[in-house]
Amino acid sequence: MKIQQQTGRVLLLIVWIMLMLGIFWFSAQDASTSTKESVAVGTLICRIFDQGYEELTPSEQLAMAEAIDHAVRKSAHFCEYMLLGMLTAGVAFTWLRTSGGGSRGTGGAVSDAESDDCGRRGRVKDRRVWYAFLWCICYAASDEVHQRFVPGRYGMWQDVVLDSAGALAGILIVYALFNRAAHHPASRKE
Repeated sequence: MKIQQQTGRVLLLIVWIMLMLGIFWFSAQDASTSTKESVAVGTLICRIFDQGYEELTPSEQLAMAEAIDHAVRKSAHFCEYMLLGMLTAGVAFTWLRTSGGGSRGTGGAVSDAESDDCGRRGRVKDRRVWYAFLWCICYAASDEVHQRFVPGRYGMWQDVVLDSAGALAGILIVYALFNRAAHHPASRKE
């Protein structure tokens, strides 16, 4: 394997681990710190999208930011786990081999026969997709359990579902990109 490919694989693994540590760190914040951060993000969103936001009184600005706090938090859940899903799939597709699956020449992408089968039957056959998804579900569940031990925070099964949906979206994006790369004429060796 070329040095550049190996370096890329290691960097992907490091970024993946750093994201999981970041998610853990956010979940370890107590309720007041977490609320302050999400309201700060809401304030930034209001400043960007509401032309009259600056003319409001400070209490009206705070009320507006708090009004979108729930949406900000749930969007953050979905987006951070979509990124986790993308990175987890990237790690799975570059580090794991599957029996009867992808070839090493395409970075572990699915083989032509496997992806054709996927297209005909409308289902994903590559096990690495399911391994990545299972990992993300387990990480989301463990994150919610972790929050139960943080002052003022609590774990919610609904967040595990939301996180898992975000992860699945990210995984399917990467799967589609790897599948497309495997079928791109430039990726095939003559």
